[in-house]
Amino acid sequence: MAAPAASGHLTITDGRYANFATGAVLTHLRTDLSGDRDRVTVREFAANDTGSGTLSARGSVVLTGASPTADLTATLSNFRILGRDDAVITGSGNAAIAGSVASPKVSAQLSTGQGDLRLPDSLPSSVTKLQVVEINNRTPKRPPPRAARATTGVGSAKASAPALPATLEINITLPGQIFVRGRGLDSEWRGKLAVTGTSAAPQILGSLEVVRGTFDILGKTFKVTRGTISFDGAKTLDPMLDIVTEVVAGDIVAQVLVSGSASAPKIRMSSTPAMPQEQILSYVLFGRASTQITAAEGIQVAQAAATLAGGGAGMLDKLRGGLGLDRLLLGSSQTGNASSNLNPAAGGSNTGGTSVSGGKYLAEGVYVGASQGLTPQSSKVVVEIEVRPHVTVQSDFSQTGGSGLGLNYKYDY
Repeated sequence: MAAPAASGHLTITDGRYANFATGAVLTHLRTDLSGDRDRVTVREFAANDTGSGTLSARGSVVLTGASPTADLTATLSNFRILGRDDAVITGSGNAAIAGSVASPKVSAQLSTGQGDLRLPDSLPSSVTKLQVVEINNRTPKRPPPRAARATTGVGSAKASAPALPATLEINITLPGQIFVRGRGLDSEWRGKLAVTGTSAAPQILGSLEVVRGTFDILGKTFKVTRGTISFDGAKTLDPMLDIVTEVVAGDIVAQVLVSGSASAPKIRMSSTPAMPQEQILSYVLFGRASTQITAAEGIQVAQAAATLAGGGAGMLDKLRGGLGLDRLLLGSSQTGNASSNLNPAAGGSNTGGTSVSGGKYLAEGVYVGASQGLTPQSSKVVVEIEVRPHVTVQSDFSQTGGSGLGLNYKYDY
């Protein structure tokens, strides 16, 4: 142990490695290691990802001294470093691992390619560790005391230490084409980040600035005019948000401002000229002042105000969930072509008074719904079928015998 001597040769061809935490996958992995007296030399380490990216590394591990030391360098070229459902990012640049193998230093200069980040509609619940009792076990183990169970298991506050507590010094440049989508946001970002600290407690410093984007909320599409996501090096990965979006609604320009932390964002509204929030919501939803809307439309304004205030699901959302519907809307009876009538949120001319619209997806790409106004003659059945990706056929049939047919094409780019 005091003076180890290495010899021999090891090669690996066509290997494969998958990291389930990051989603990174190494394919066609090739390794060539050789023992050379006081060190193990990495003559070749090369791999591809699941796309066109490549990774190569060279270096050695010196066995002499109080602790083995590493001196390894790696080169990434459009390599997919994240391949999760919520994040796909490629990177290029150089990385190095140096110092004691027990606590190495990882340094890197990376530049990202195109990336996609998806914001989940809801955060997953924490995982509970189940205490399993084996029925036929001859030496059954008693479950640990309650106090011990409270501090162990997946999702507990006490996390296990990493296998190699490395020191981090990683600089990442994001020149653009980092797309953040989900929860109504569709945007592109760029910026610079620095990852320091240790692998056990990484710290992220830097910020991302929005290039362009839109934010869908309250049935309207707001344009992102300013946006910053700031990382302050805190122990928890919870960046601060500063996003401003706006839309022209009737005679005003309405803004939605998102601030606070990513885990608990705050949403508020303002306008030019300045108005109370209820008036802004009325203009955004219906294009006119709150004194000119119907009682049913007033319910939607109140529901929207509760949603922005963080009050959770409104009355209509709870009713929709209780009825098992995918869409439910109170509003004005609509007239016009099929494309405006089929989607309750699309609007339409406000003739005919109050109506209720709702429906459900019977199968993937097949939506069936109905709309009912104050008079029996205002009832209508609507059908929407996705015939090809991006292409839907919409049709409606009214009680009076009228019908409409529409063909829609939608492409996100």
